[in-house]
Amino acid sequence: MVLKKWAPQTTILQHTSIGGFVSHCGWGSLTESMKFGVPVIAMPMYHDQPINARIVEHIGMGVRDENGKLQSDTIGTTL
Repeated sequence: MVLKKWAPQTTILQHTSIGGFVSHCGWGSLTESMKFGVPVIAMPMYHDQPINARIVEHIGMGVRDENGKLQSDTIGTTL
C-alpha cells in the first residue's frame, strides 16, 4: 500500500489483521507499534532513526535492515 497523504496510523496498527509494520523508525511510529504489540521491520533513514532501529532490535520488538537489505527468513521469524 502506498499513501501520499496522512493515514490513521493508530487505527491501522491496532487492527487484528496487522502482523507487522515496515517503518522508517521515527519515535512516534515506534511508540505506537509498541503500544499495540506490532512487530517492526525497521528501515531507518536519518536523524534519530538508526538508533531507534537498534533499540527495536535490542528489545526484541523487531528486526532492522543491514545496509538496506533484510532476509526473508528474518522477516518471517519476526512476524
